[in-house]
Amino acid sequence: MNIKKVVYVISILLLSQALASAGELTQPEGLNYYNEGVRAQKAGGAEMAMNAYQKAMVIGLDVALYRKFIYNNVAVIYAEQGDLEKAESMFLEALRLDPFYRQANFNLGILYLRQGFCQKAAEYLTKTLNGAGNYTIEEEHHPEPK
Repeated sequence: MNIKKVVYVISILLLSQALASAGELTQPEGLNYYNEGVRAQKAGGAEMAMNAYQKAMVIGLDVALYRKFIYNNVAVIYAEQGDLEKAESMFLEALRLDPFYRQANFNLGILYLRQGFCQKAAEYLTKTLNGAGNYTIEEEHHPEPK
């Protein structure tokens, strides 16, 4: 094996290791921003929550584990602000990632019910057992990323 091939192989190995480490470093930071958003949202700070959720998305929290929660929580903010079109879009995005995500199904069902779309509301409300009648914010405790 010549020296160029050895250097090439070593550089590929180092690059792949660096990329793996970078993913590990951003995950906790993204989770911190997500939790910051949840706390701000619960305290009534919609703008602060949106900023924190946006930072979490930019950092790249794992799609399967966290993005659905962010989409749901952002949709709740939009619904509470009266922007029902954006709320619907965000709930649907959360459900695109996980069609069985109970809180997004419930929240979308309530959104449709409040708009008088009873058939659509029934479709989504039957996918959940939560009957509280309020939009729900996804809590901070979630499974650790794999």
